[in-house]
Amino acid sequence: MGKIKIILLVSIVTISLLTLMAFQYVLINKTVGFYDDMFVKVVERVLKDVEQNTKEEDVEAIIYEYIGIDNIYNYHLPICPKKIDTISVASKWKSNRNNISIHKLNNQLSDNYKKQYILNKKLTDKVFAKLMAEGTTKDIVSRLDFDKFMVRIKNGLVENKITDDFLFVAYDQADRVIFCNNQIIDKKHRTIKVRLFEMPNSDDYIYISLSFPDKSLYNNQFVKALLPTVIVSMLLFVFVAITFYFLLVQKRDADIKSDFLNNMTHELKTPIASISLASQMLNDEKVSKSPEFLGNLSNIIKAETQRLNVLVDKVLQTSIFESQQSIMNLKEVNINELIDSVVKNFSIKVNEQNGRITASLNAENPLAMVDKLHFTNVIYNLLENSMKYTTKDVILTITSWNEKEDLCISVEDNGIGIKKEDLKYIFDRFYRVSTGNLHNVKGFGLGLAYVKKIVKEHHGKISVESEFGIGTKFVIQIPCI
Repeated sequence: MGKIKIILLVSIVTISLLTLMAFQYVLINKTVGFYDDMFVKVVERVLKDVEQNTKEEDVEAIIYEYIGIDNIYNYHLPICPKKIDTISVASKWKSNRNNISIHKLNNQLSDNYKKQYILNKKLTDKVFAKLMAEGTTKDIVSRLDFDKFMVRIKNGLVENKITDDFLFVAYDQADRVIFCNNQIIDKKHRTIKVRLFEMPNSDDYIYISLSFPDKSLYNNQFVKALLPTVIVSMLLFVFVAITFYFLLVQKRDADIKSDFLNNMTHELKTPIASISLASQMLNDEKVSKSPEFLGNLSNIIKAETQRLNVLVDKVLQTSIFESQQSIMNLKEVNINELIDSVVKNFSIKVNEQNGRITASLNAENPLAMVDKLHFTNVIYNLLENSMKYTTKDVILTITSWNEKEDLCISVEDNGIGIKKEDLKYIFDRFYRVSTGNLHNVKGFGLGLAYVKKIVKEHHGKISVESEFGIGTKFVIQIPCI
């Protein structure tokens, strides 16, 4: 997939996800606002219901006062006669249809209804007179039991799934506090104030104020219902982000591998062409008669063969990264002796460039379980890497020491150093630090990746310290015996 297509795909998916999140944000805000309004309406309805119930109880109390609690159910007069002589009615119906007892029964029902109406009217007049008398002589504050009133409000709120504690305050017409439950609530709260017990043509009324915490459990239960949707959307966003991250990483790896194959192909062609040319010249009779020329051709074939061997080793190193099983043949090795041997062999190459290599083998316990072949290659790779990126007289320092139960080895140079933005990538396969021209230093970006892989196989770790323009220092830390 091309770079432009990837950017286009990432842009489309990102815009789609951001749009989805924006819609969800708007939906949540509207939902919270809706339930805020619903909360206020529920509280106001509960207050009105409690007010109505209180008024009805006042009326019932007056009725009980006039009738008596024991006679409340016997207060109604019987409308129908207790007993009707159906046999007599039937005989009279047969004997004389014009003289029927139904007319008498109808008159009796009418009389009973009139008596009941008169009785109810007298009771209504008395109750109304009582209410009017109390309304003029006793104000609502003296008639109302606020503790009982507050309990009824709380029960009504609980029935509507509002279980928050609230501050209950009652005010008179002049906004003077006449009752308060002294409930402590958060500084952030919302207050609902309603006028109650308002009578026509009267200034006798009170205000009831209920203050609830800003984070109401009533609203939270609806917000929690939206939480799974939000979590799924966030997980989707993270999943897509991770997918695109790995897609970009794979794209970068693919580009680097392609570059590696192109470089490797070019590097292989050169020694193959040289060997092919030397072999053709060996078939020339004139060349075969010159021992000196034959020697030169032999040296060319030998050098190019060694170069091919190095290139093949680099390719084989790539197979190490694909292997899921350990390839180490661990044995007890004296690391100081191993380093000393590498330094002696490598000093020839350093001296050819008028450089200097020194070893400070300070490890008192230099014994460790390592694969001698691969660990030797690790030291060689670090030294060769230091030489490749040094433009002046090479100064290499390799040091060993013990740190607690570990054996530490450092390789330090005076090369060009590594930029901070490159440090986190130098151990990646096929990654090469740019030095102005991507390919001005020969290599395939496998050396340091190979080093890290082998150190990790030895249950160790490697770190790097570098300052651009001054030099670089690699530190290996492995368990010692």
